Amino acid sequence: MIKAVIYILLGVLITGSTSVALGKLLLARLQVRLYRGERWLFSFMLGSACFSGVLFALAALHLLNKGV
Repeated sequence: MIKAVIYILLGVLITGSTSVALGKLLLARLQVRLYRGERWLFSFMLGSACFSGVLFALAALHLLNKGV
């Protein structure tokens, strides 16, 4: 039971940090000037969209396993 909770929390942490990192890269590339609170919010939202697109592309190319 506790092992499953650890895996869930680890998945949330990795997915969230990847989304924020992708969003920050995109905002830096676009040279958008935002306030600190807006930067975190838009980084997460834009990064989530990018991350979703990457995962969709990998799934469409059959590069994801069923267990992943």
